[in-house]
Amino acid sequence: MYTYLKALAGHKGDDIKNTLASTQHATAGACGLSERTVCNICAEAQSSQNDAADEMTEPSFTSPKKKNGHKKPVTNMDDFMKGVIRHTVLGVYDCGEYPTYKKVMEVLKVNCKYMGSVTSLGQILKSLGFKYKKYNDGQRLLME
Repeated sequence: MYTYLKALAGHKGDDIKNTLASTQHATAGACGLSERTVCNICAEAQSSQNDAADEMTEPSFTSPKKKNGHKKPVTNMDDFMKGVIRHTVLGVYDCGEYPTYKKVMEVLKVNCKYMGSVTSLGQILKSLGFKYKKYNDGQRLLME
């Protein structure tokens, strides 16, 4: 819109040049925006054209990214609860069993009333440093 009005103002002739002498003001009025917003958009277009290697390219604008501000209640735990989960995994070893996500989750549901899913527990265990290791017989064990 601004470049169209600027081109119109550049033409020689009648009252159009006088009417559209201030193209940013006319653009703001035509679009229903403030003059400062139009000025900011023009400055961004100018800087994007200066950054481009070709002068024939049109200005490109980027939108701001969506911000995900909510906290994850299940995986974002305090240190005490992470310590309880760690001791639960080690407790499954003490019982003579090999811990898996499902076994650890069953114990946590009984003892601590854990309300998360298996994948959430997997994320917590990964953040604690646990991971599956594969042994020679093909069995995968949860190790620290």
